Order: sequence, then structure tokens, then C-alpha cells
Amino acid sequence: MIQNKIENKEIKIKRYPWKFAVIFVVINIGFILVLAKIFIIQVIDVDVYRKKAKFQHETKVNLKANRGDIYDRNGKIIAATIQSISIAIDPTIITEDVDRNDICDAITLVTGINKSILMDKIQKSTSSFVWLARGISPEKSNLLDSIKDRGFIRIFEPKRHYLYGSSGMQVIGTTDVDNNGNNGIELSCDSLMKGRSGFMIMNRDASGHLRPSLNLPKSTANDGKDITLTLDMDLQRICEYELMQGVKKAVAESGTVIAMDPKTGEILAFANYSPIANDSNIYQSLRIKGISDQFDPGSTFKLVTAASALEENLIKPTDIVDGGTGFLKVGDGEIKDDHPVGKVTFTEALAKSSNIVFGQLAARIPENDYYKYIRDFGFGLPLGIDLPGEATGKILKPIELTPTMRLYVGHGYGISATPLQILSAYACVANDGVLMKPFLVKSSYDKQYGKKNEIKPTKIRTVISPETCKMLKDMLVEVVDNGTGQFAKINGLKIAGKTGTAQQLFKGSYDTKSYIASFAGFFPAYNPKVAMIVVLNKPQGDYYGGSTAAPVFKNITNSWLSTNSNLNKKSNLLNDSTKSFLPDLKGYDVQVANDILRHLNLRSNIDANSKGIVLSQLPYGNKYLTINDQVNLNYKYFPNETKKKVNYFDLKGLSLRKAISILHSEGFLVKVNGSGKVISQQWITKGKEIYCILECN
Repeated sequence: MIQNKIENKEIKIKRYPWKFAVIFVVINIGFILVLAKIFIIQVIDVDVYRKKAKFQHETKVNLKANRGDIYDRNGKIIAATIQSISIAIDPTIITEDVDRNDICDAITLVTGINKSILMDKIQKSTSSFVWLARGISPEKSNLLDSIKDRGFIRIFEPKRHYLYGSSGMQVIGTTDVDNNGNNGIELSCDSLMKGRSGFMIMNRDASGHLRPSLNLPKSTANDGKDITLTLDMDLQRICEYELMQGVKKAVAESGTVIAMDPKTGEILAFANYSPIANDSNIYQSLRIKGISDQFDPGSTFKLVTAASALEENLIKPTDIVDGGTGFLKVGDGEIKDDHPVGKVTFTEALAKSSNIVFGQLAARIPENDYYKYIRDFGFGLPLGIDLPGEATGKILKPIELTPTMRLYVGHGYGISATPLQILSAYACVANDGVLMKPFLVKSSYDKQYGKKNEIKPTKIRTVISPETCKMLKDMLVEVVDNGTGQFAKINGLKIAGKTGTAQQLFKGSYDTKSYIASFAGFFPAYNPKVAMIVVLNKPQGDYYGGSTAAPVFKNITNSWLSTNSNLNKKSNLLNDSTKSFLPDLKGYDVQVANDILRHLNLRSNIDANSKGIVLSQLPYGNKYLTINDQVNLNYKYFPNETKKKVNYFDLKGLSLRKAISILHSEGFLVKVNGSGKVISQQWITKGKEIYCILECN
């Protein structure tokens, strides 16, 4: 029996020896394959796998350069770069829907971005990096500190911050989320201000955290250059405010103001205002209308006609001219004067803005000479301002300047020009016949090398003689003193200027219901420091430049002189030394208001060390006072501990500008609905921040 078992075992062993052979062969083949794979990885494809390992354990982090700052002519910072936090995630690491939802909820709470938009970005992504939010201020990102997911990525990025808000935005411009210039000076000087970005190679540990290493390569970022502009932000804000008031009073569609130093071509202020764009979204309508909009200049162009005729000795200011009955038939058309002038001196004809006199005068100027003066004054050509989007306007060629056409061109029809071109012509006369190139960038500064590059004023050409300019100045002063520009008149200050009212072209014909109202001039007339133009687009009702644009010119001049005592003293602008123009001081810090009154030689009822915000004043602003008169300021001090008691601030009845000034001075954030005066206010607290929502009408 035992023998049988032994035999059976031998039979089984003999029956299955091939299985052992197969197992042996398979094991050896597997071992050979492993060795072959190791050989391929470590020898043949070693570079490929080294790159993969490097990709997994190292990453390249861009080091963004700080964009250069922007300053105004007085050294006040306009635009600066601050550090912000941007958020991204790696969807290949954060795969659970619950984690993604929590992250999106937190980002929505901080930024207000719709959660569905964030989730859609994540779900549609095929990469390991997805931007979710850019440019979050550090104080707002605190709510995201609790997120510790490995695929949650925080990146510090530079962000543009505009210290004057929307003031001057059309010419200063904006940047995108990557700090590249979009428009305005930010675009035209982008190559100077953006700098050169660098990079750093960093190690990534098993948890996905980035760690620097001294042994890995890096390239240092070079910050961009700082830019100093010719703008005076005090004048800029005055222009914007007074233009806004003028546009609303005239029920106009929009308005433009440009102020320039006629001796250098430096742009001192450049304001646009459109009620729709500015009240609904201040970041809309960034087109620089002062250099892009073209229209028939109307009566402001009479300056060029007068200059051409005076320079060619065809007429003198005292010569008698005849405007007839105020009506002149020209072929199928006609030229009319709203107020017939009859027989008057040439100076009176300009003061009363006779279209017939200037049309007939232009017809006497030879076409080649007239064309030369029009072109030399800067019309039909780009002036070369350092802003994108400058239009050239349109003028007629000499062959097109027939006697009939000159009848129309003589009083500003049949050609087109930009506000800047019209202003430059007046600045040329103010500068004794020398046309200067307008510019905005005064200098650049390289912080890395400590090198400053000054931009010098550029003369374009001499257009007319100083003698002709003197005659024109006298005539333009008469326009303001006794002619159509009397609403621009300021007692004690000689202003030279001209009104303009022109019909607008619509589908090839002039629209009798759409007008451009304007006033261009300079002051002081015989020692010009500022040349300025005010343009209102489609004013309703009283659409004349003398009654709509001229008052804006006057208000800007008054406000600027009253707050700029240095200019006032150096230029001797006001001849009456016994008078001072009192501005509206509501909304100013008390100490600033006291400084203004001191410079104006006016007394204040409060101590110079007082603290608070001016809520009202007596006498009211915007009027002349005698030197040493007292101004009574009603003010209130808002200490920091009262910030929680937000109802303490009663802003109803204040202008929007003053209300914002008060709130900003106390560190509150502001949201605005509407425009005009504050009719109600609402306070909202979000975390540590307090918002005041102003309802205006």
C-alpha cells in the first residue's frame, strides 16, 4: 500500500514537469523585461525622464516687475502699484466637488464673482492651472487664509491703484489685470513704465508647496520708470467739476475742457464729461474726445481768418467793415448774422461775431496764402501729442478754397478740427505767434540707475508776428469785455477769448437742431499763463457758446485762481489788490480751508489747529470779498471712535463731490447712485469695512 502511494507520487511528478519549466521561463522573461525597462529609462530615454522629474519637482515662477508710478507736475502721485493677491487652483489635485464648492463659495464672498462662473472655469479646464480671481486687495483676502488645500494657489501680483479715482482717467488711462497699458498715457508710455519681468525656479515638495533654492537659476525683475505729467491735478479736478456742472445746466450730451501753458505746450488739464457714462460707470467712454472728436469750429475759427488778414496787411483793427442787414445770398445757400452789425470797426465785428464780415474778408485772402495760414496754425495735421488716437481734422486744398468756399471757411464752416487744434491756435497767439507742440509727459525717472530724463518743450513753427498777435489780443479782450464773450468776464482780470456756435453735420447736411458750443481763450491777456477751451456737445435750449461754454471758462478760472495763490501772486492776475475771490470750501479739511483763506488774505473764525470737515460757510462761496473780511466756517470733527456710529454723518443736501470728500477723509468706502446732491444715505457693514451708499438727484 505504501508502495502504491510512492508510485502514484512519482507518476504525478513525472506527469507535470512542464509547469515548472513555464513558471521558470515566465519569471526570467519578466526579470529580463524589468531590466530592459530600467535600461531604457536610465540609458536610452534618460533625458526624457529627467525632464519629467524636473517638471514634477521644480517650477518656474514669474517675477513681475513693478509698473512705474505716475505723478502730476507738482509731485502729487496719481497712479501707483500696490501688491494684490490672485487666486488659482490646480483641478488635477482638487478633484472633489465638495472642495471645489467650498473654494468657490469663499471667492464669491470676497470678490462678488458669480459662483457658477467660477465652477464653470474649473470644470472646463484641461490644464493644471486655472485663474479664478485676480487683483484682490490683501485686506479682503483674509477670508481665504483658512483654505489649506494643496491645489489652492495664492500668487502676489502688482496691481494699479489710482489715487484720484476717475479724475483724469481718459488721458491717464488704465491697465489690464496683467498690468499692461490699455489706453491713455498708460498705453502710450507702456514700454517705459512696465519694466522687465524676471523669473525664479523653485522646488516643489510632496505637499505641493513651493520652496526657493539658492542653487536654482533666477532672473531679477527690473521695475518700470516713473512718469511725471504736465497735469495739475488741482486744476484737473476743478475743470472736471465745473465742466460737469456746465454740461448738466446746458442739458448737453457731453463736454470737453483742455488747459495748456501757451509758452511751453504743456497740458495742464484735460477733462471730458458725459452724464450717461460718468453716472452709470466711470470706466466707460475712455475715448479722448479732445483729440479724437472732429467738428466744424464755427466762430472760434475767426481768429485764424483775422490773423491771416492782419498779417497780410489786408485790414486793420480800426478799419470800418460792413455787415449789411445780416443776410448774404451765396448761390443756393446763405450766410446770416443772428444780430446784424451794419457798419462797424473790424474789432467790433469780431466782438459781435459777424459771419458776413469774416466770410467776405476770407474771400479777399488769396487761396494759397489762406491755406498756408490754416495749415501753419495746426489744422489738418496731427499736432503730435503723446496720446493715442489723435485725429488730423480736415481742411480744404488751395484749389478747393474758391471764393465761394472761403465765404464759409472764413467763419468756421467747411472744415473740421479737434478741440486741441483750436486751443493750439489760440495758444499760438498767446505765445506771440509761436506754435508749440502739446505734450503731457514732462519727465521719466529710472529708479534703478537714478537717472531722470526731462522732456523739453518743442517749437513747431512761427506762424504770425508778435505785432499781429498784439492786435489780436486787443480784439479778443474786446470780445470778452463788450462782445459775445461777456459771460467769461472777470473783474480785475483781462481775458482774451472768442465764442463759437456751430451746427453739426449729419448725413452730409447741417442739422439746425444739433450744435457745438465753445469758448476758447487765454489769461491774463497780455501775460498769458493759461490757454483753455471749453466745448459742449449738443446743448439744449440756449445753445450759444457765449451763454453756455463761456460761463464754464469763467468758473474754472475763478476757482483755480482762488485756490492757487502762487500763480495769482506770481502772475499779478488780479489788478484789484483789495479783492479776493472766495471759493466754495464745503467738504475741505478745516486746516486746508484755513490755509486757503490765509493765502487769500481773508480771516477765519476758527483756530488754525482745529480738526474736522467744513460743512457750511458764510459768506457763501464763489464771490468776491474785500481783503481781511472774515469767513465763518461751520465744521464738525469726526473722531475715529465715532466710525461705528455711522448715522452721525448726515450728508443730505451736500453736493456729491463734497459728500465723497467728507467720507473719504474719514476712511469710509463710497458707492454712488445717481448724481447731483445727496438726497439719502445708507450704511452697510461688510466685515471690517463700512460702505456708505449715496442716493443723489
